[in-house]
Amino acid sequence: MAKLRGLIVDDVKIIREALTAILSSDDEIEIVGTATNGKEAVEKTEALNPDFITMDLRMPVMNGLKAMYRIMKQNPTPILVVSDIKDSHIAFKALSIGAVDIISKSDLSMEKMEDLIRKVKTLSKAKISKKITAADTNKIELTHASEPAQKQIIVIAGSTGGPSALTKILSNVSSEFTYPILVAQHMADGFVPGFVKWLNKTSNLKAKEGEDGETIVPGQVYLSPTSKNMEVSKDGTIKLSARKAIGISKPSCNILLSSVASVYGETSIGIILTGAGNDGVDGIMQIKQSNGTTLAQDEKTSLVFGMAKEAIKLGGIDQILPLQEIAPYLNQIAHS
Repeated sequence: MAKLRGLIVDDVKIIREALTAILSSDDEIEIVGTATNGKEAVEKTEALNPDFITMDLRMPVMNGLKAMYRIMKQNPTPILVVSDIKDSHIAFKALSIGAVDIISKSDLSMEKMEDLIRKVKTLSKAKISKKITAADTNKIELTHASEPAQKQIIVIAGSTGGPSALTKILSNVSSEFTYPILVAQHMADGFVPGFVKWLNKTSNLKAKEGEDGETIVPGQVYLSPTSKNMEVSKDGTIKLSARKAIGISKPSCNILLSSVASVYGETSIGIILTGAGNDGVDGIMQIKQSNGTTLAQDEKTSLVFGMAKEAIKLGGIDQILPLQEIAPYLNQIAHS
């Protein structure tokens, strides 16, 4: 039987040697190459066509996320992330790009070698398809935005059909969900208070209208008032500002999403739901460019496939999901 052929990618020599020794101890695995940075990983993946790759995330020349983008676009391969990064959002970003699993470098020991070998054999059987079609890999950095009080945040933009979609999402999000959720939903003046009451009857989380200067707390849903535009500040508080133009979307999705991109950067998760027009597209693009995670409701489950369609067309969306899969996706993030 042919051996499983592996590529080890890490800039630290002792880690490369440890992984090679542990995995090569199994008769069914052969390490066919190593790489010290993401650029080498991309080149050696194409040249060696390995059955699996172990990938560090923080490396010189090209980091692991950039390398994964290119590999998944050019030569889709099962990837096990082996990193000392504790940030769960970066870890999930790796999973959204195409990593099959993630382990900590602290797990690299002879005592745990059987678990590692079993994991590699399992992931090598995974069916990997091309996931990246329009990624700007030069913008995938492991940098951090300004440090707000709460480090992870969900921001949702919706218009026509959005209230129903938002109700379904929040009614299926776990009551133990720990990220704050900020929402800009186009709605006629005076309807937000009633919608908040409805969400508090149907949702597992507490919903309220955002108030100027209040601190954003975990597990809370904040809806922008229609008479104001809602933003987030660097100190982790909400900022409300008056609408300045007649006919502008009520409230502005772009203003909220853009502020989240600026403050939370790669720890932000932006979602565009059903709705007409293009409000929110610029904001979701900024989250994408800040290395945050971006989602869009798919066409089949959207009442109006407008805002999401425009964002997808411009390459601003990481994943397109049916409405019923958005809440499970968020629950998975919260428990990762």
